[in-house]
Amino acid sequence: MIDNVKVYIFTITGLMVRKIEYQNPQDKNLFTGYDTDPYTGKINYYFVWDGKNDNGSYVRNGIYMVKVEVIKKDGNKSIITKLVALIK
Repeated sequence: MIDNVKVYIFTITGLMVRKIEYQNPQDKNLFTGYDTDPYTGKINYYFVWDGKNDNGSYVRNGIYMVKVEVIKKDGNKSIITKLVALIK
């Protein structure tokens, strides 16, 4: 069972522009949708970033690193990091 989800968004140079944290990962505000892998039964969640920084301003076009940290109730932590391109 999941206890906490954190999403960090960084510029390609390493400056953090956004941090989103959810203590209740079942909160549907974090995820925009999900599907279930028919072979493994694993649930895949989808997250959409609105392109804004922590101040609520839109960031520039560019390459950003998205780091998702999932902490389970047993203390195990999973970290997923992906590069994304923001093009308006």
